[in-house]
Amino acid sequence: MSLRAARVFSAALASVALGVVTALPAAAEPPADLTGQVYDSAGALSDSDVAEVLEAFDRVAAETGQVVFVAFVSDFDGATGGDWAVESAVSSGLGSNNPLLAVAIDEGAWGVSGDDNAPYSPEALDQRAGQDVVPHLSQGDWSQAAIAFAEAVEDLAAEDSDTSSGEHTGGSGGGFGTGTLLVLVLLAGLVIGGYVLYRWWQRRNAPPLGPDGKPLPPGHPLTLPTEELAVRAGQALLETDNDLRSSDEELGFAQAQFGLEATDRYTAALNDAKQLGQRAFSLRQQIDDGTIDAEDHQRQAYAEILSFTERIGEALEAQSSHFATLRDLQAKAPQALAEMGQRADEVSSRLDGARARLAHLGTQYPQTALASVAAAPDEAEQLLQAARDSVSTGQQCVTDGDRQTAVTHLQIAEEAIGQAAELLREVDQSGAMLTQAAEGLPSAMDSLRADINDANRLAPNDPEVTARRDEGTAALEQGRQAQDGGDPIAALQRVEQAETGLDNILAPLRQEEENRRRAVAQLVSRLHRLDARITQISSYVSTHRGTVGQQARTRLSEAQRLRNEAHALQHQDPVRAREVVGQAERLADQAEALAQQDHQGWGGGFGGGFGGGHQGGQRGGGIDVGSLILGGILGGMGNNNRGHRGGWGGGSSWGGGSRGGSRGGFGGGSRGGFGGGFSGGGRRGGGGSFGGGRRGGGGRF
Repeated sequence: MSLRAARVFSAALASVALGVVTALPAAAEPPADLTGQVYDSAGALSDSDVAEVLEAFDRVAAETGQVVFVAFVSDFDGATGGDWAVESAVSSGLGSNNPLLAVAIDEGAWGVSGDDNAPYSPEALDQRAGQDVVPHLSQGDWSQAAIAFAEAVEDLAAEDSDTSSGEHTGGSGGGFGTGTLLVLVLLAGLVIGGYVLYRWWQRRNAPPLGPDGKPLPPGHPLTLPTEELAVRAGQALLETDNDLRSSDEELGFAQAQFGLEATDRYTAALNDAKQLGQRAFSLRQQIDDGTIDAEDHQRQAYAEILSFTERIGEALEAQSSHFATLRDLQAKAPQALAEMGQRADEVSSRLDGARARLAHLGTQYPQTALASVAAAPDEAEQLLQAARDSVSTGQQCVTDGDRQTAVTHLQIAEEAIGQAAELLREVDQSGAMLTQAAEGLPSAMDSLRADINDANRLAPNDPEVTARRDEGTAALEQGRQAQDGGDPIAALQRVEQAETGLDNILAPLRQEEENRRRAVAQLVSRLHRLDARITQISSYVSTHRGTVGQQARTRLSEAQRLRNEAHALQHQDPVRAREVVGQAERLADQAEALAQQDHQGWGGGFGGGFGGGHQGGQRGGGIDVGSLILGGILGGMGNNNRGHRGGWGGGSSWGGGSRGGSRGGFGGGSRGGFGGGFSGGGRRGGGGSFGGGRRGGGGRF
């Protein structure tokens, strides 16, 4: 061979070697180390869901020794589910008895990772996950998917245990001795027992959960042992029944002392309390009859009894305090009436100041802005006069010995004086309110303008939206008039009401727009990942063109077509584009899996080469022709006839058949191998694996 030819072959071999290296899929960056059995950066599980999942994981660990892990994330960062799961398991230091389920919620993808040294194969784990887990993932039932994965692991471990016991029933044979096996069993028992003990301690010290799955606050009745809870409920029923009977007597005394009208509220409160008491006693009766027999149901019933009795006590205490106040008023009626007359005089001294303040505000704002408080001083003066009359009448009742009527006049005077003081307070605050409304009006008008613009943009022809928009426009006009000397309070109120109406009617339209915006944002991210994925797979096919068949290329071509269609649709119809992206992703998964299967299936040996033979992995001094065929290099050199697919020098093959006379090769058919070919981690269901004893699988849901 000439020096020039040698250089050409050297460059070709370097290109093939480089292509093999660069064609390997890049590992996606794994999530944070899985320090716990449930990793949920996507927020898929509630607290109660996590508790339910961990309970299932604990049971599986106790029965089989398999400590299950699950990870819920938004996406796999461009990796397949199997690759992501394997990389995460390796980086987290998971062992052979730590199967992992990974779920990418936004991508609709999943992956599993198992270990070759586990009691079951990664292939079996992948298959069971596809059968048992995917149906729950398709329905968005994330917690049940995790539980189904744990149960699948439990079944696989149990099947292996049954098989192992059958295989080892016979003679002793070779392998581990009895002593070694016993040590391993003891060690495994210690590990499992320690883990179960740790989980028991963790749960024992965790705060108890209520019916809603949330931790109970300290002192809650359900934190008590059942026996103590039953005792407390019984005591509360006895005390409540005694209180109700005493309240009946109290009501009779109050009616005789204050009259029926003054005790109406107490009568209604007592009737409500009696109904609650009947419900509490009914629960107790159901427990005694055995109608409520389960312990957890009994505990809930005891807690409801305590809640009922507490509400009864609060209601009775409130009314009892009211009667105590009435009795105190009767005793102190003379002093209280004198104090009430003094309070009327104090409030009356503020009338002139209120009138002066209104006159000053009238020079700054129109009368419409002061309409709500213009008559306040006069109304306050009338109320104060009514209060003085009630005080005088009440004092006469005290003299006549009718203190019950005196208390009534005392209460009338107190209420009238309170109303008068409130009217004058409104006058005092009117200036500040007008200033505040005038300052807040511009920003409120700007907000309303934004709503009107949204209405014109989102639904310009919708009659209901148009009507609300016109109301907003009229409110803006009133606001502009208020800024030129009008009533800022009324204008601000109308602007705010118009904005509320527009917000309510635009809410679904804005939500639809937000959903569309989020869909576009998510679509852009998925398209970027899909572009990178297709480029990666296309490069793999190019560098392995001699071994990759037509099925993988067909899937890849269709994925590229759908990718282009999704790019064209992403702005005009993002929802449809997202569906197309999903189809392209599935086809890309299939293309990659088929390409790797074609390449890995290319095995066997090559009987010779340039300068020496190549057998059994021993390389002679010649050119590695197998590598050239692997990259499809020899098939494309010295052949300008696209209709003829033979080797060098014609359509025949060197040393073998031609597969129909047109596809010759070196040493046999095109699927032949050279010393075992190349091998990497297997990929099943879209998931590949690189990482020692762990392998993965997965797919989409």
